[in-house]
Amino acid sequence: MSRTVSVVFAVALGLVAIGTAAAESKRTVIGILPVFDNSAEAMTENLPPNLAYMIYRELLSNPAYEPVLLSPGGLYDPDAIDWITDYAAKAKVDVVLIASILPSVKVNQHRRCIVLEIRLLNVANGKLSPKARNDTVEVGTSELFSYGATTYVASTFDGWSKGPKEFEKEPLGKAARQLVEWTRDYIPPALWGLEVLPTGAGARPQPAKCDIDFRIRYVTKRSASKSYSLIVDNLDETSMINDGIAHFSIASGPLALRVQVKDAPYGMQIQKLYQTSTILDCSSPLHTLVMEMGNAGDSLLRWQ
Repeated sequence: MSRTVSVVFAVALGLVAIGTAAAESKRTVIGILPVFDNSAEAMTENLPPNLAYMIYRELLSNPAYEPVLLSPGGLYDPDAIDWITDYAAKAKVDVVLIASILPSVKVNQHRRCIVLEIRLLNVANGKLSPKARNDTVEVGTSELFSYGATTYVASTFDGWSKGPKEFEKEPLGKAARQLVEWTRDYIPPALWGLEVLPTGAGARPQPAKCDIDFRIRYVTKRSASKSYSLIVDNLDETSMINDGIAHFSIASGPLALRVQVKDAPYGMQIQKLYQTSTILDCSSPLHTLVMEMGNAGDSLLRWQ
């Protein structure tokens, strides 16, 4: 079998604020769209969302980036560039990472290669980088198709059995780690290749802890969710929800949320799992975080 890694780098930069805490940030804001399932294989039940979350966590460690998890809804199409550009502009990100899992490639009777395809979108002008594909990461066939359909992000979410740390210890998770590192290495030369030079690290909020409220609003229906599950930075906060509002204490800094909505309006094309993120600044007077959901199930976070 021929195995190749084709990488062509391109991206562009514009600096905008994320939430209240990034208003003066010089970091490149990178929106991470859901990893799209284009394989129709069992592994894609859980690999794509875990992979997107792992990429987010990896990019957080680079002081030049401000990664943001995006949730464009159940109708998300990685080829709908005009729609993605409009959504990403509303999310106030500079660059969007578009990734898809393609059908795996057989190595032999016992091994297969996961195939990940990525490209970057400059939100300011709609310019796309050529697609880059990695088809070198091997995993056992039985592990790929049996484990892939049974594991995911949180112990109490409907249908999921393990958290992200447990996922990374399994064969499929270890393979995903290789894809994360490949994606991480893809980004800097992409920026340099288009003469997008590092601007230095933007300041993140000083360590502090505060109480915040979280709620979900269905914008077009002018209603709010009363039933959903919530994990905040790997901690299940579902028990803290009362009459649709989750109240909890957390420290300033990057804030990642994973949400399952259970009472979406009829006909709304929701995602099975929403992964979204923002920056919390406890020194700000805005301590209510609202996930606003549009008619297509697309979501954006707003501080109020």
